[in-house]
Amino acid sequence: VVDGAPLTLVQPPNRLDLSGRFVFRESPRLARAVALALGLDEVKGYLIEQHRLQTPTEWLLGHVVPALGELQGADQVEVLERLLPLLDPQQANSHSGLVPAEVSGGGVCLKPPHLLLDAQDFTIQLIFGMSGAGENPVPLPRTSQLLFPSKALSVGVRSQLRRLGMRTSLGDPTCLRFLMQELQHRKATLSADRFGEMQRALMQRIVESWPDL
Repeated sequence: VVDGAPLTLVQPPNRLDLSGRFVFRESPRLARAVALALGLDEVKGYLIEQHRLQTPTEWLLGHVVPALGELQGADQVEVLERLLPLLDPQQANSHSGLVPAEVSGGGVCLKPPHLLLDAQDFTIQLIFGMSGAGENPVPLPRTSQLLFPSKALSVGVRSQLRRLGMRTSLGDPTCLRFLMQELQHRKATLSADRFGEMQRALMQRIVESWPDL
């Protein structure tokens, strides 16, 4: 029994059973009398003793997230919009693969929020030569320490990622160190004036962040 609503996906993989093995207490298909009975403390207590009751968080993390890499983009967003508001930063970042990221060469790559870069951060945009809106995150090598989240993610998902620890340049030594390394790697491809502009902007961000470093 899952103490929540069922999840509807457009094209789930065949191995992902979203309903057959589970009863969802908030399912519109469940008889009202049964739903009310499953909500009683006595019934919940019995189900817990029998290890037959799961919270929506437990069900999503244990049953759906392991198949996240096999889902199409819209279904990944649906899962994350349901799951991320239920998590705290520690829970979200204890999973090695949770959020789809942009990687050079394409393919699936899932990362926890604290290993993602916020494409809306101005300093990050500047270092990577992105547009002001940050709408086209740069695909980085799969081996990169930090990556950009998939451009297919919704505004709501990105907002949750910021709450859960997605990296920004202000006051974040890990992010600032990564940006310094990236700027050094890009030096040979930049004009002296452009490199100097980016270097000064990054130094300014370091100064602004100094009390937190």
